[in-house]
Amino acid sequence: MRNDFFEELKWRGLLFQATENSEEVFRRPTTFYWGIDLTASSLHLGHLLGLLMMKRAVKFGHKPIILAASGTTMVGDPSGKEKERPVLSRQEIEKNKKSIKRQIQKILRGEKFLLLDNHDWLGKLKLLEFLRDAGKHITLNSMLDKESVKTRLGRESGISFAEFSYQLLQAYDFLYLFEKRGCQAQVAGSDQWGNMVQGVDLIRKKLAKQAAALSWPLIEDPQTGKKFGKSAVGKTIWLDPEKTHPFEFYQFFVGIEDSLAPRLAKYFSFKNQIETLALEKKWQEKKEGRKLQKELAFEMTVLVHGKLKTLT
Repeated sequence: MRNDFFEELKWRGLLFQATENSEEVFRRPTTFYWGIDLTASSLHLGHLLGLLMMKRAVKFGHKPIILAASGTTMVGDPSGKEKERPVLSRQEIEKNKKSIKRQIQKILRGEKFLLLDNHDWLGKLKLLEFLRDAGKHITLNSMLDKESVKTRLGRESGISFAEFSYQLLQAYDFLYLFEKRGCQAQVAGSDQWGNMVQGVDLIRKKLAKQAAALSWPLIEDPQTGKKFGKSAVGKTIWLDPEKTHPFEFYQFFVGIEDSLAPRLAKYFSFKNQIETLALEKKWQEKKEGRKLQKELAFEMTVLVHGKLKTLT
């Protein structure tokens, strides 16, 4: 039986890693989740790729849960971080959550999804229960094997016990959602793969059941090696118009390097395969017009900010 959702991800290049059972799990309407830490008052371009993944999944009948993770934000994710983030107060995290919730609802308007907060269960969790239900089933070896942990252990600043425990908390989130919400899979960018696999392993060891995980590739500028989503001068491109003006947002996409443009058009656009290939062919014939970049810039700016703001 053909899996149309997986075929969509494959031709777009969005399927980077997946557990062996993922294609079978997503062959039928599936509840899955994607988590966002609330470390800023706005989402950025990296998050936009995740939100678009939610929209794509809904079109194929799947049921996304978006986890606005204020619980794990209090701990801090070490993935990709050279040093520990400053600790945010509960009030700051709640403020961030409110503004991010508005952004999610705006971009996913008209789509069916569930928005949850892991503080609702992690905040009530007792330490001994957590060690029994999660810590007992995950080995120190597997935790130390994570690239983010290895990198931080090799630095003078090291890694705190709180950040080291982040992967356990994320695994527990998956276990909780699997049991309480029938959540069969977790999706995220490839930098979260190790944490996702911990959740899959925890569910297998504790419940003797199979969960799934899949990731999309992280985007890096081929010239600089920097993560996609920052301007030429290093500014983060936010989805909040107060932090990044819609015209600046539009211009960022227009300015995408030719070497990246076809790939990003597939990642971000909702044009189908025939439309995408036809547009790419026209662009290849006359790259100086930046037609591919401009089409993508317009589509994404309308999606995030609305048509009026795109044109003014």
